[in-house]
Formats: sequence, structure tokens, C-alpha cells
Amino acid sequence: MMAFNGYIEGIFYSMTNGKCNVIINHESSFNDKALQTVDIFCNGIYKRYEDNDLDWYNCFKDKIALEEKI
Repeated sequence: MMAFNGYIEGIFYSMTNGKCNVIINHESSFNDKALQTVDIFCNGIYKRYEDNDLDWYNCFKDKIALEEKI
């Protein structure tokens, strides 16, 4: 997890010229409905790019304001 945290922190640091302080917490989504929702949408985006599966992505693509593949 330390490598993941460092990677994400580095992205925020470079995007904000060091002006963004990021705190990363790893939580289980088992008891958190909001986190479960985020997981579902992230899975839809993942499946779009990794498996070319647009089924779930097409359900919410009109709600995405900005999408940029890094």
C-alpha cells in the first residue's frame, strides 16, 4: 500500500505544484454505502478500458463531467 500511496500522492503533488496535501485512508466498503457506490462506478470505468465492456459504463456516462485517461 505504501507504493500505491506514494504514486497517488505524487500525482496530486505534480498536478498542483506542491500545493495539495493528500491524506490517504484505506477503508473496507463493507459497511460504507458511499464507498460501495464509488466502487461500482470505478468498476464500470475499469471494465470500459480494460475489457471493452460498456454495459455498466453506458448507464452513467452522461453524468461524467470530465474523463481523462492518464
